[in-house]
Amino acid sequence: PVPSHSFGPRTLAFFSLGSLFRLAAEWMRGGGPRRYGRRITGLYLPVEDQEFFVRDPGWADFMNDIAARELWVVPVTTLWSKETKAAPSTEDGLWFLPLVGKINLWPTFRELILFLLGRRRLALRIGLAQRLTREKYSSRLYRRFYKMLEEEKKNVVGAALRNWLEMRSETLFALEREVVADRALVERHLDAIATRYSPYFTDRLSRLIGRLLSSLFSRIEYRTEEVRTIRRLAAHPGISLVFVPSHRSYLDYLLMFHLLYHEKVAVPLVVAGDNLDFFPLGGILRRLGAFFIRRRVRDDPLYRMVFGAYLRTVVESGYHIEFFIEGGRTRSGKVRAPRTGLLSMLSEIRRRSKRRLYIVPVSITYERLHEIHAYSQEQGFGKEPERKGFLRKFFGLLWANYGPAYVAFGEPIYLPAEFDESFAAEVAYRIERGGFLSFSALFAAFFTAHEEIYAPALGRRMAYLAGIIERGGRYRLAPALRQPELYVPRLIERLTAAGTLVRSRRRDYAYRLAEEARAEFFYHRNTALFALAPLFLATGILAPPAQEMARLYLEGVIQGFRIVDCIEDHLSAEALEAWVAPFLRRSFLPLFHLLAAVLSFLLEEDMSAFGSRTELVQKIARRAASRRVPFTQDEIFDVLGYLEQRGVLGHGVAFDREMGHHVAREAAAVIEVLSTGGSEP
Repeated sequence: PVPSHSFGPRTLAFFSLGSLFRLAAEWMRGGGPRRYGRRITGLYLPVEDQEFFVRDPGWADFMNDIAARELWVVPVTTLWSKETKAAPSTEDGLWFLPLVGKINLWPTFRELILFLLGRRRLALRIGLAQRLTREKYSSRLYRRFYKMLEEEKKNVVGAALRNWLEMRSETLFALEREVVADRALVERHLDAIATRYSPYFTDRLSRLIGRLLSSLFSRIEYRTEEVRTIRRLAAHPGISLVFVPSHRSYLDYLLMFHLLYHEKVAVPLVVAGDNLDFFPLGGILRRLGAFFIRRRVRDDPLYRMVFGAYLRTVVESGYHIEFFIEGGRTRSGKVRAPRTGLLSMLSEIRRRSKRRLYIVPVSITYERLHEIHAYSQEQGFGKEPERKGFLRKFFGLLWANYGPAYVAFGEPIYLPAEFDESFAAEVAYRIERGGFLSFSALFAAFFTAHEEIYAPALGRRMAYLAGIIERGGRYRLAPALRQPELYVPRLIERLTAAGTLVRSRRRDYAYRLAEEARAEFFYHRNTALFALAPLFLATGILAPPAQEMARLYLEGVIQGFRIVDCIEDHLSAEALEAWVAPFLRRSFLPLFHLLAAVLSFLLEEDMSAFGSRTELVQKIARRAASRRVPFTQDEIFDVLGYLEQRGVLGHGVAFDREMGHHVAREAAAVIEVLSTGGSEP
């Protein structure tokens, strides 16, 4: 509620006129404003320092007469801009100073006048209410008030109090003691990295970003209890949070910014790739809190040292951090294998710092994604630099209709001081595993697994499959999957009008997927694999030896699937409808075909001709481009990661040919079973 009264020599002007007259009359009779206490429903007290109430103890009687038995203390933090508006001259900007004087001016009064004159900018941060049992006047009570305010400042403003320029200077000071090198080069590296975070700019732009997202998405869905947990953890003065979202779109930046700012969680500084540091985007992102990093840090030890020093300054300044553990946007729909460099640096900082770091996995799921079309073009023509055609790409994103978006905040994980790569794998697992199974993902899975779909049966089958997945209580489902019979006919009608689906010539009410839409549908299908994999293994399609091989392979190429997710003990294969097993066979058969294709390439080619994994992947992708099932380079990298786990590939492109033949025979056995396991009735 809005405070009904305020107290203090610097806030008396905010009393109503009648209240001021009654207050003056009581003071003239020689007593404090005791009768006033019972009318107070909310009291505003400006607390600037611990000595404030010692200098003005008259308010103690004022407080003691309040009838309430408990107090709710709400810390309110004010952020004033560092600079006044640019003015042609000092006289033009500060013409009122001769009237009020340059000294002995109450700070609050001066800031208020500057604000009313438009010379200052102001942002307010209202913290969480904290309950206190009401007690008599005591210095302990006021120290508690002050401590609350200090903790709120450390959480929200403490980082802002150490602004971007101070962090830059502190980083340079730390580097002077550690680095013996050209100072000018160090400063160039640091200026290319450092943020220019502006709370005022962030506050103003947050409204525009909110309106933009509300026009792009029909709704943004998340659980308030998850955000409440994050907010409470973020309020602790000795803790920094590291948000690690999935990365499917450039809109991930904006969604995270909007949600955290809207939910009153301190906005994190974002580690972004330097491919986004170009005019005008780079300047905007820096002022919103982005700092930039090269794609390859290991190649330049000095650059790595500068970045590590700056990252440590950011953490110790109290800021929260956000980065994408996948390194870049996924082109396949699945969460990419984690990049461990930044996590290992944070773990080292955690070891040398007193602050505690918690990793917060965040999964962002879209029902539609405009960027998929660009991903499919990259397969043939390579990735276009972000600065090239930026405005065209930007307005292309704005013209698209994305439907709903789902954001899931996972349980925070304490970052250990001793880093291990298995920790990064666990973070990637939680990111994908904790995400939503979207309506588009299940819809696309059916169309990619069949030559054509009989539309009247599709809604019921989607509902049946979603019900099986939901009964396990392990996965989050999009709300539309609770009544797909309602949405399937509408979507089929819209996609048919757009040419994405084509009517069958063989029977009525049947549809097939248009060739140009296959890449998009496979992308969405891949986002469902983490939830379908346990069901696939539970159907009993594969015999035990092939079952074990398939489980290990799926664990290697699907970040969100682990053996702990298997549901054989909770599901009877005989109880499933007859169409489920053929559907799942056809859904996972392409993954094993890709494994066989990669192994065939490795066994045929001279591996010494390839200098890097990237060169190898590009060559495999060009060969696979002619296949009807579209494979992305991300998926090929996942297969190579699995082969490395099996000992087929070593460091770089080292290849064990004998082990390669062994795994190829295993893959061929699985493919034979999946290909000849019967047809759908």
